[in-house]
Amino acid sequence: MRNDLLEMISAITAEEKEILAYNSGINKLNYTTSKNFVVQGADILGNKLIDIRPHTRFCKFPLHGHDYMEIMYVLEGSIIHNIDGNVITLKKGDLLLLNKHIFHSIEKAEINDIGVNFILSDNFLNSMLKDLQQDNILTKFVANNFDENSSQQYIHFRVGDIYSIKNILDNLVFTLTGIDKKDTVLLPQAVSLLFGYLSLHRECIIANNLDIKKEAPYKKEITDYINENYQKATLDELSKKLALSMEYLCRKIKKLFGKSFKELLLEQRLLVAEKLLVSTDMKINEIIYSIGYENSSHFHKKFFQKHSITPYQWRKNKTTYK
Repeated sequence: MRNDLLEMISAITAEEKEILAYNSGINKLNYTTSKNFVVQGADILGNKLIDIRPHTRFCKFPLHGHDYMEIMYVLEGSIIHNIDGNVITLKKGDLLLLNKHIFHSIEKAEINDIGVNFILSDNFLNSMLKDLQQDNILTKFVANNFDENSSQQYIHFRVGDIYSIKNILDNLVFTLTGIDKKDTVLLPQAVSLLFGYLSLHRECIIANNLDIKKEAPYKKEITDYINENYQKATLDELSKKLALSMEYLCRKIKKLFGKSFKELLLEQRLLVAEKLLVSTDMKINEIIYSIGYENSSHFHKKFFQKHSITPYQWRKNKTTYK
């Protein structure tokens, strides 16, 4: 069945023939009439609860959103998504769940990069939500889909050789794309079963961003600590304050800020020094010592790297004190 499935899904579509013939990109009008490129589920689904469409190949899919939950399933090759600065590479057998708040772009897929998108209606998700177990990552994900104040959220699953999940997915694709539609009435149950199996295999989660809100307090505590203790701040003291190991804290800071603790501390010290240079008549060496530096040459080097002028020139150009 799988070979027949691949042959069916990999056939070049009318849209792809047009892209190849004219060396063109995605025609936005095929997907939406909205100004900010939000794909409209009502036009795709009609009265159906669930539908499927092959992923369009041969050109990049530009930044877009959708007013429904979407699941991409990769049958062959690989497909690369860009979500809020994160590059997510889906390989054969991977699933990517995207809530309706997501905006993302997709890199150009070639002929052997075969993926399909499941479109799930709000009506179906509402009914399925009642059957999902509480305190479950997928329950939270589906519930957040209906929260207008929710953030962009995704879950990347690598199901590997888990036969039960792959079998459900292949049957879903075959049913939704096949000629015989007699068993489409079973689709909601099949998708509910898929979610049930996924919830049992959390080890298959490669990445997700569901915990962004949980990270916010850490980001504030780290920022507040550095801002208030920049003179003598240390990673060791901060790790004890947050009850986190230094190794874990280093990774967390890098994830939250894209910078190291040392870089954040330097930024704050330089910021304070810049203000003192233009608002006080303190000697430059006094300022260097007051912000926690004992090595003045290191401070001068870092200041020049940031501004391409010396602290003295900065003060001369920007002094406001009388």
